[in-house]
Amino acid sequence: MCPRTDVSESRSVSGFVATCLGLFFLVGMLVAPSLAAGGLPSPVPLSPLGTTTGATPEYSWEPVSGATWYQLWVNDTTGTVLTRWYTSSEVGAGSGTCRATPPEALASGGATWWVRGWNAESGGGPWSVAADFTVGVGCQAEFQTAWTQSPADGGVFVVPVTSDPTCSWSIDGAANLPEWISIQAGSGLGDGEIVIDLAPNLGEFSVSRQAILRLGDREHLVSQVGPGAFLGWHFESSTIEVSGAGYRVVDVFAAFDDPASTVLNVFASLIDTSTGVEFHHNDANTLSGSAGAWNVGGTVDLPALGVVPDNDSFVLIGGPVPGVGNTTSLDPSFDPGTGGTIAPDAGWFNSNPPNAQGLVDPVTGRTWVARLIVPASGAAELRWSANLSYNRGPGSGAEFGFTPTVDQSPTFVVPFPQ
Repeated sequence: MCPRTDVSESRSVSGFVATCLGLFFLVGMLVAPSLAAGGLPSPVPLSPLGTTTGATPEYSWEPVSGATWYQLWVNDTTGTVLTRWYTSSEVGAGSGTCRATPPEALASGGATWWVRGWNAESGGGPWSVAADFTVGVGCQAEFQTAWTQSPADGGVFVVPVTSDPTCSWSIDGAANLPEWISIQAGSGLGDGEIVIDLAPNLGEFSVSRQAILRLGDREHLVSQVGPGAFLGWHFESSTIEVSGAGYRVVDVFAAFDDPASTVLNVFASLIDTSTGVEFHHNDANTLSGSAGAWNVGGTVDLPALGVVPDNDSFVLIGGPVPGVGNTTSLDPSFDPGTGGTIAPDAGWFNSNPPNAQGLVDPVTGRTWVARLIVPASGAAELRWSANLSYNRGPGSGAEFGFTPTVDQSPTFVVPFPQ
């Protein structure tokens, strides 16, 4: 009896014979499916239908009562692209609308698709009516914002989308998003909105979590803080002039909602510029004498925020603390710790946490962790990805800002000011 009920065999049907599926071959090329009727009613196609889409559209249809499987058939200008089986649960039939986004890319031009239901009692039902649409070159929807950041208790968030009025779009791989993200609205025609519902984060280690929404090659980061005190990275941009030369500055802070929080270290970092412009150093006042040193612990005159700063890039764990030398140290992963770039996976830490150097500022609720500077002529974007650990006062255990693996830390893109 077809299809076979083990999933590994049910997903690809190119080798099935005509008597099993009602398909036929013409000179080795699959054509339109046979419309022979079965015991199940015919599904009703919903989308795409008469619209222009990208190369990997989402297909949706009304579920058929009693169907346990669905077969999706798609032709484009090159012939038959796919004849794929899905279980009713894979396409979300219980939600009232079946949805599938196969990975096969379609050629530009006209395309047609059909779908039918199947169950063990009735076999294959009749194919739906043919649903025609167009695969357009340049049919690309755009996210209006780069990321969504949610508090730990979650909630409903709207992500605006822009596209050509005739462009039909949908979230790629929506079924593969983590279970804490529920898509309430994930497709549209022309300008529209994606609506997501995020479950409360009760996560292990009080960590933040994140996922990516995709529209073709466009990405939107969804980041949700954990039930811990860490609220995320904050960025402040400014410009300065030193000895007649102009510089662009981005200061990076860790933000918290618990005033007792103290940053212990930053790790698993990937920090650079989008154009390869190197960060600027001015180490005339560095005790170590090294050119281009990143360790602020060796700097005599660490500038305070709000004061005209020196034109030097550095990393730190809080500070300055009046009358106390900064005890930031570089991890071995930072080696050599000099020059205009930061080694991948570099980290830095407060070697003397009891000094409260990493304690959050009681006014801003933030701890300073980096100053990154490029020359005025070196227009670029900062790309920042890093994790951190912190505690909530002496004797408390360490917590993490994000899941403690580098591939789980989100990347933030921040323009240097003009």
